[in-house]
Parts: sequence; C-alpha cells; structure tokens
Amino acid sequence: LSARIGIATGQVVIGDLIGEGASQEEAVTGSTPNLAARLQALAPPHGVVVAEGTRELLGAFFELEDLGAHTVKGIGEPVQIWSVRGEQAVATRFEAVRGRHMTRLVGREQELALLQERWRRAMEGEGQVVLLSGEAGIGKSRLTHALMECVANEPHASIRYQCSPHHLHSALHPYIAQLEQAAGFEPGDGTDARRAKLESLLRQSSVELGNTLPLVSALLSLPTETNTVMHGQDSQRQKQLTLQALQDLLDGLSKRQPVLMIFEDAHWADPTSLELLDRTVSEVGRASIFILITHRPEYRAGWAHHPHVMSLSLSRLSRAMGLERVRAAGGGELSDDVVKGIVDRTDGVPLFVEELTRSIVETGNLSADADIPSTLQASLIARLDRLGPAKEVAQLGAVIGRDFPFRLLSAVTDRTEAELAEELDALIGSGLAFQHGTPPDSTYTFKHALIQDAAYESLLRRQREELHARVARAIVETEPQTNAAEPELIAYHLTQAGQRREALQYWCKASELARERSAHTEAVAHVEQALALIESLPDRSQRRRLELSLRRDLGSSMMLTKGFASSAVGRAHVRFLELCQAYGAQEQMPFALHGLWNYHFVRAEPAQVHAYGRRFLELAKEVDDDYFAAQGHLAIGGAFLMEGRFPQSREYLERSLQQPALERQSRFIRDWGFHAEVFCRGFLAHTLWNLGFPDQARTTSREGIALAETLDQPFSLAVALAYDVMLHQFCRMPEQLLEVVGRLEKVCDEYGFKYYQAWAGVMRGWAEATISPNAEALR
Repeated sequence: LSARIGIATGQVVIGDLIGEGASQEEAVTGSTPNLAARLQALAPPHGVVVAEGTRELLGAFFELEDLGAHTVKGIGEPVQIWSVRGEQAVATRFEAVRGRHMTRLVGREQELALLQERWRRAMEGEGQVVLLSGEAGIGKSRLTHALMECVANEPHASIRYQCSPHHLHSALHPYIAQLEQAAGFEPGDGTDARRAKLESLLRQSSVELGNTLPLVSALLSLPTETNTVMHGQDSQRQKQLTLQALQDLLDGLSKRQPVLMIFEDAHWADPTSLELLDRTVSEVGRASIFILITHRPEYRAGWAHHPHVMSLSLSRLSRAMGLERVRAAGGGELSDDVVKGIVDRTDGVPLFVEELTRSIVETGNLSADADIPSTLQASLIARLDRLGPAKEVAQLGAVIGRDFPFRLLSAVTDRTEAELAEELDALIGSGLAFQHGTPPDSTYTFKHALIQDAAYESLLRRQREELHARVARAIVETEPQTNAAEPELIAYHLTQAGQRREALQYWCKASELARERSAHTEAVAHVEQALALIESLPDRSQRRRLELSLRRDLGSSMMLTKGFASSAVGRAHVRFLELCQAYGAQEQMPFALHGLWNYHFVRAEPAQVHAYGRRFLELAKEVDDDYFAAQGHLAIGGAFLMEGRFPQSREYLERSLQQPALERQSRFIRDWGFHAEVFCRGFLAHTLWNLGFPDQARTTSREGIALAETLDQPFSLAVALAYDVMLHQFCRMPEQLLEVVGRLEKVCDEYGFKYYQAWAGVMRGWAEATISPNAEALR
C-alpha cells in the first residue's frame, strides 16, 4: 500500500462525529480541508505535499521542493505546492530571538521627553497628570514601560492600576487588585494572615490606621470587629469614607517620597474607580505625585482643562519610523520590499508592525514577494497555531480574561501542573504573554488585548460555552473570596456559558451587593443584565416577582445616578407601573407612583404630578392605608405650589402632615431613602411665605430641620436645610442664611450630595453679594 499526505493550513469548523466504529471521525468543513484533500491526490507515493500557508509556517525546519503551480478542482486560482523532502540538519536562527526581548522604543522619543519633564515637576512638589491616549496597539503600554525604566533608579514609589473589560461594573476593581498585590496576598493565606499583611502595607503610608484599616478591610472583604455593612443612606457614607481613605493613603505615601501612579486603560474603568480618580486628579496639584493615565480615544475626562493636566495623544508612526520599527522588531534581514510591505499594511500602528514582522521572520520566508498576512488577526492566529498544545492553554486563558492565574487554569484544565507549566512556558517563550510570579502562585497576562481577542475568537461557540461554564464552577469551588466579593464575574462566565438561570441568580446577587456599597451605576448595569435573562425562569409567578423586584431596584438606582428628571428614570418607572398593573402587584405600585410623581415634579410638570398624586389617594382608599394617603396629599400639594395656587397647596400639605402614617419614620426611609415629612414641611414653609405668613413659614421650616436631626438620616437633613436656606433668601436675611448654608455645605461635602451642594453654592453667592456687592462675591 502507498500512503499520500496533503497538508493545508487555515481556519476550519469541526462538527459532529460521523461514521461508525474504527472509521468514526469528526466532520471538518471549510475550504482548508477541501484543499488538503486535493493536495493529497497530487502527492507522490509515500510523499507529503503542503500548500503555501503551511510552507510559511514550516520556515526552515524542513527541506522543501517547489512543485510549481497546479490547478485543482474547487479552487479558482492555481495553487503553489511544495513537497517535503526531510528535516533540515540545523534549526533556524529565528528561534533564539522569537519574542524573547522587548522591542527597542522607536518614534516616541519626544513623547518620552515630555513625560520625563512632567515627572521632574512632580518630584519638586508640583503634582502632574498626563492623559496618554491612542488606539489599541499604538504604543501606550510601551511608552509607559519606557518611562518606568527611566525613573527606575530615582527614589520613588510606583503604583499601577490596571482596568479590565471584564470588570467594567465591578466597583473599585483596579484599586482592590492593586492593594492585594501590594500587600502580597497569597492564594493560601487565611484571614489573619491577609489582615496582617494589609496592616503592614498601610503602615507604609503616613495615615492613622484606626479609621483607615476597617474601611480598606471591608473593601477587600476582610471581616473585622468594626467592619459592619451599613444599609440605606449609611452605605453612601461608607462609600465616601472608603474613597477618602484610599485618597489619604496615596497622599500619605507622597509625603514620604515622590509617587509615580499609572492608571492603565481608563476606558475600561468602573464608575466608582473613575469617581475616585476624579478626586485624586483634582487634589494632586499640591503633592509630589505624577499620574499617567492611558486610555483609548473613546474615554473623555471632565477635568482635562486643569492647569496641572496635560493631554498627550499618540499618533501612528511615520513611514520612516515604521521602517525603523520593523528593523527593531527583528526584521533586519528582510528585504526592502518586504519591509515596505509591512509598513504599508500596518498603517503605522506599532503593535501591528511588531507582530507582523515577527510572524514573517518566524516563517523563514524572506523573499521580496512574501505573502504578508493582511490583518493582525491573521498574524496572531498564525502565532497561536505555532504554539501546538499550548494554544489550548492560551484559549483557556482568553476565556478567563486578560490576566489568568495558574491556580485557576489548573482547576479548569485536566492537565497536570507539570504539563500546564510546560505549555505556559511555551506561551511565554512565544512573546504572546508575560509571567508574574512562580507556579503555582503565578499569574499570566496577554501582551495585548488583541492577542486575547484572537485566542478567544479562535474557539467555536460550543467550546467557549463549555470553558466559561468550567471557569465559573472553578471560581465558585476554589475562590470563595471572589465568589463573595465579585459575583458579577461568575455571572459573566455563566452568561457566556448559556446557563441563564444560574447567571440570573449571580446578577441579582451582584446588584444587591453594589447597592449596599452605594455603587449604583454598577447596580444598574447588573440589574439590566438580570432583566435580559429573566425569561429563563420556568415558573411564571417566580419570574413576575423577580422582575418586579428588579424593576423597582432599577428605578431607585437610576434616580440616584442619573437624577430625578432623567428621561431614562421616567421610562424605567413607567415600565415598572405597567408591570404592576399587568401582574396585579398592588403592593409594588406605590414605588412606581412615587418615582413618577418625583420625576414629573423635578421636570416642572404639575399636571402629571396631580395625576399620580390622585392615583396615590385612590390606592390609599383601596388598601385603607394612611401611609399612601400621605404620599398622595404631598404630591398634589407640591403640584399646587408649583402652579402658584398657594391656598390649595397649603390645604393638601397640611392634610399630608395630619396622616398618622407620617409617624412611621423607618418605613419612609426604608422605602424612599428619605423621610417624606421633611419634604412636606419644606414645601409648606414656602407656601406659607407666599401666602404672607413669614413667621409661620420659618417655624415650619425649623420643625422640618428638627425632625431630620432626630432621624440620623443625612439626605433628609440636607433637604430640610436646603429649603430653609431658600426661605431665608425669600425673607432677605443674608446673614442668617450664611449660618444655615454652612451646615448644608458640611453635610453635602461629607456625603457627596452634589445637587444640594450646588444649591448651597448659589445661595451663598446671593447672600455674600447682597451683604457686599463686589466682583468677588458675584463670582
């Protein structure tokens, strides 16, 4: 018998098993297996024939004989083929240099000089911020590394935060990851060991540990005696204290030595991290801190106009720089035609230049007419294919994320630790990933997000789903801290695995955890993910109950993140009300009605406020609940006040105050996040002033403040003070106004109430300009 073998290389789709018994095999479809079959027919007895793509991958490892171009069935153009004659006696020289050394910095000398100059300013106590922007692969990370090399021998502290597309809605994920890494947390560490390491880390900063340690411990999910989760409005206070603690740690560190802070990939940062970054940037001008923020063009910073902030956009390499970059990437032996072809096809993107150059060099094809891969995707897939068995590890790592730890890989794969380590060494040796630490405590990072994308896209959908499911199970079973602190990560993997019911549970858990942390932007994202999966529940009644609960949470969180008058808030509450009516969920309707009358009140739409107020009153009669009646009278009284119909406003507001349900303070705060009577007394005070009763107005306003003070509920106090401040303006009492506005500013500053903080600023400006009308006061 004579054997003939034809080999072609390319992407194929592997389907179900076909045949029976010993002849059973997997069905393979696509143009590549068709070409291989045609080549097999052209091969000589006991010979091997390869196509052009395979020949490129073989490089100089084998001796090849050119058999010329052949016309084959099913292929439009003639196919160039080669016969494999045997192995070469000596391996090619390209192995020794393939991806093992970082490419020399080319074409960024001016940008590096600018960064160094800003660093010198920061070292002298003049804090600096640089926004380094550019498209994927443009060289942001390479320039950042060059700066770190330049300052390596200077006394300083370096802090690096890495954002991730898998943690867009994980509050403070970059800061948590940095703290855990800086503290030296090990996978096997217990709670006591982690707490000791964290305390040791915090002592390196000039801060008092008494208040800081419990807050940072809570952030890292480390239990302490004083680490109790605060609910309701108190969670907002905890959030603000945590952000301030993290800021204090940075400031304290800068008092000991200059700090180089790198915030990478800001376009993937979660909202809470961006909030902290905004705070840091605004305060950095007074410290020895240099902040380098890298991001893609879609990210927009609201503080780029500050004098200590500089924006630096990386453009694509010029043609001359592109030619130099090809040489630096190992293309010194390539012909001028090949080098020019690389520069033309990569369009000046440094990463494209580097990867395509290495791909061509690794194939060993140095001819002028070399078939350069037309896209980076093709180049990266070719490099992944050359990994052999290690390609599967790269694909598994891509499913986990940009960073993938050895322990999680080991928990998911059926390889032994020795086999896994060997294949990871091959991945590192290829230059596609970096290694941090030593197995089994090592973590691996894809050199670029595009490499991760290429590895991920090379998986079939069914393979992806299976791997995502295995990763989710491994996290649940082996990483209890991640399970508790980042349920959204498990939810993501379960969603990608197609396990909708299980994913739904984790999205709900993630939403609840985010709301407890006052991370309402993240909570909205988690709820929306859960709502997309709600139909996966087979039990109709269970599905309705959960959807109503999610819709209620969505409206509540959106109010706090987008504002009462946002169109999105209005749509959310309208949909919530429709579902309440459709499902007959009368017990949930008050929440929808409350959101809608607030929405229309802030938008100055009294007719709609009247309508929802009347519906509140109708509901109160149906269920015989004075609590709802109080809400209805408050809404209608507010609408009359808005319309300038003051007698009617007074009548309804006083009716609201007469309802005994107003004594149930905890219910108001639990349901709405503030006490409705405080709003009611604020409205009534303004109504009484407009009716010509200033003394009664001031008494009513003071009663609202007194009530808010007994509640230990900061938002209610801010509301009461804000309405009292405005009342003092009505009465033209600027001196007294300044006393009250000082209290309002203190509450708003402490708890982050931006709306009433702006209100306070306007009122202070009026008072100061009234007392002393000068240019400074008017500003």
